[in-house]
Amino acid sequence: MFYDESTYASNNFFSLQYKDYDQNISAKLKLVLAVIQSPLLNYFVRTFACPRIGSTFIETKILHLLKFRAPSDILGATKAHLEKLVEKRLGMEAGAKAEAVEREIDQVVYGLYGLTDQEIKIVEGSGKRKVSHAEDSEQN
Repeated sequence: MFYDESTYASNNFFSLQYKDYDQNISAKLKLVLAVIQSPLLNYFVRTFACPRIGSTFIETKILHLLKFRAPSDILGATKAHLEKLVEKRLGMEAGAKAEAVEREIDQVVYGLYGLTDQEIKIVEGSGKRKVSHAEDSEQN
C-alpha cells in the first residue's frame, strides 16, 4: 500500500482522485485505497474488465476501474474499522504483520460487497476444485 500527501513522483506514477475535488480528502481516499488494493478488484479486472490478460502482469488503468463499482457509502463502525486498518497498514513495513493487516482489510472489503465464503475462495484463487491424478484416470 502506498499513500503520501507530499511526495513527488517523476516516472510512471498514477493517481486516483474523485471527480469532485472537494471529495479528495485523506480519509475518503484511504477507503478507496483499501478497495483498489484488494484481491476482489484484481479478480474483477482479470475476470471481467480484461479477461484476455489471464495471469500475466496487468497494469490496471482507469478504464478498468471505471467498470468496477466501489461501495457508495461506507458507514458507521465498518467505516471507522476500515480507516483504522488502513492507517495501521500504512504505518507498517512489509512483512508478515503487514500481510495479516492486509488480509483483515480484505475481509472488510469482502463484507462491503456481501461475498460468501465460497465467493471469497474463488476471488482468492482457492475455490477451484483440484483433481488428483487418480480422480482424473477414473473419469477417463
